[in-house]
Amino acid sequence: MDGYWEVVVQTPSDNFYSRFDLHQSADALTGVWTRDGKKLPMEGTFGGRQFKLVAKNDEQTLTLTGYVENSSDMVGIVDDETKKTRTAFTASHHAAYRTNNFLPKRGEKRGS
Repeated sequence: MDGYWEVVVQTPSDNFYSRFDLHQSADALTGVWTRDGKKLPMEGTFGGRQFKLVAKNDEQTLTLTGYVENSSDMVGIVDDETKKTRTAFTASHHAAYRTNNFLPKRGEKRGS
């Protein structure tokens, strides 16, 4: 689950695009959901294919549940605190950015 996930929340009237940045340690998940220019901290669990994430800020708590398919696609539901609003979402996985240690640093020539 480590890495970036490009997220599409699918409402009846429109699609909304956002991003998860997730980190996994054993079955625990932590991360940030960046949406509408705001960052929501997230915590949750992952076991087998199933996940549960809770995103909280001062204004709201959202629970995301679902499953991961082939380690690259996420399918789930977003529930608000009242459990009255359920919205589908999908996400595509992108590996976490890693620095390429084999390329020269800025201003440095190869072989230096």
